[in-house]
Amino acid sequence: MSDRMSGHPPSGPEVGPPIPDPTLVAAIREAASGGRLPCAAALALARRLRCSPLYVGRTCDLLGVKIVACQLGCFGRGGDRRPGPEEDRGS
Repeated sequence: MSDRMSGHPPSGPEVGPPIPDPTLVAAIREAASGGRLPCAAALALARRLRCSPLYVGRTCDLLGVKIVACQLGCFGRGGDRRPGPEEDRGS
């Protein structure tokens, strides 16, 4: 992974859109199926390529790849969602 894009790319109008690391782009395209990448796979890519999960997510956004099966239950879980603390769990 290059140092120029180590997980915290510069941003702002004077910088322009980030240029994703080609190694990460190739890894995402290889791991994604039908434009979707499971959250666990995205986290594994971040560990393997030594970049932040946020950088993997931003690169997925740039590539039009959706992160699915969120391990936190935030998105991509569909009907498999667990109730939150404010929801009744026992009745």
